[in-house]
This record gives sequence, C-alpha cells and structure tokens, in this order.
Amino acid sequence: MKIRHFRKKTLFTVYLCLTFVICFFSFSSHSCPGNLEVSLGARRIKDIVGAFSLSPSINAVHKLIVLDKQKIVVVDGDTLHYDDERVRLLGVDCPELATDTFGGRGQEPYATEAKDFVIKRLQEGTRIELVLIEEQDKYGRSLGHIFIDGESLSLELIRRGLGYETVSRYGDNGFTELSAQILEAAKKITPSFENPSEWRKKNRR
Repeated sequence: MKIRHFRKKTLFTVYLCLTFVICFFSFSSHSCPGNLEVSLGARRIKDIVGAFSLSPSINAVHKLIVLDKQKIVVVDGDTLHYDDERVRLLGVDCPELATDTFGGRGQEPYATEAKDFVIKRLQEGTRIELVLIEEQDKYGRSLGHIFIDGESLSLELIRRGLGYETVSRYGDNGFTELSAQILEAAKKITPSFENPSEWRKKNRR
C-alpha cells in the first residue's frame, strides 16, 4: 500500500512539473516590450482579456497589442489607425461618415455619435488591447477586436444601438463566446438607422 501510494504521489508530482513547464514555454513567447506585441493561442488571450472566455479548441493564433491611446486615431465607429496600421473592428458595422467614397452624398445618421462614443471610451480606458486575426479585409486593413479594460468595444457599440452585427455574415473568426454575446445583444435592439452595408450600396460613387 505504501509503495502504491508513493507511486501515485510521484506520478502526480511529475504531472504538475510537466504542466508547469508546458505552460511556461507556451506563454513566454514575446517580442520587444516597446509595442508589447505577443503571438498567443486562445488560452492566453482568455487569460489576458479576462472578460471573455474564448473557446480552448481554437487553433488560430491571434496577435495581442497593448495600445498607447495617445497614438490612436479614430476614423469612424468601426475603424481606427494606430501608427501605420489601419484597423477594422470585427463583429460590428457602424454608420458611415461623409467621405469622398460617397461623392458628397452626406453621411449616414448616427455616424458622428458612433465615432464620438468610441473616442470617449478610449479616453476613459486605462488599458486598451487590440487582438488581431491573421487575415486582412479587401482594403488591406487589419481585423480584430478592441478591449477597453476587458470590455469589448464591438459589443458595447451593438448594445448602444450604434452598429449592426456582422458575425452572421463573416463568422466568429475564432472569438466564439464573444461573437455569441454580440449576436444575443443584436437581437435585443434595432439601430435607428439603415444597415450600413445597404447604405453603402445605395450611396457609393
């Protein structure tokens, strides 16, 4: 009995040691701290973001960037620039501001409100995290989710009626549980403006 108990205890100790080693090497990959860019699996993103439990079965590797909010330029409700990177938010489509693309046809209602809300939230935030997927859109923009102190910006926009969900069209891109929350929130509110995808079709020059 003593030998059997000793073997069980030894095996358990070895298991704990191996688990620690695997976790250490899995999470220690990082580049220079200047931009704090880290290539992470879904488990690590789950730990850092905190507010959302991403599916552990995700195989895609996301890139996490902790943003300096002084360098963020908000273009509209769902697009921003950071250094030389153009970023399009996943999960949400916000009303369009007036641009040359629409040939002086004005802007969509609530476009200014959506942009102002994003600016306000970024100013309020202490920790701004951008989690990118590997793909870009057809305009060459990076795609990802922004988390402000652990809260999804896309989800906040949906809940405030300042955007339409895009998960049903483009999929969850590996953000399984967050996308489910976005879809659920979208069922509870209908924005007071036309779906931006339809508005663009009618007004694009």
